[in-house]
Amino acid sequence: MIRTRLLGKKYSYEDAPMTSKEFRRINHFPGGFVTAMKYAAYSPASVVARMLWPAIETGQMLRKTYGQSTYVGRKA
Repeated sequence: MIRTRLLGKKYSYEDAPMTSKEFRRINHFPGGFVTAMKYAAYSPASVVARMLWPAIETGQMLRKTYGQSTYVGRKA
């Protein structure tokens, strides 16, 4: 949202942060607490969103504003 509205730039595939699995594979990290903390430092927004998602989803269902669209990034 910041990138598209404030900076006027389009969102591209490269803008999406790596998933935890991709992060571990690319950096050759084993699973574990230290690796989880390194991923949290790399992408704190992803970690917070994942932790809060059950509460956000429940609120959306109660307010009947649950999302109807799915956006998929693709390589150009």
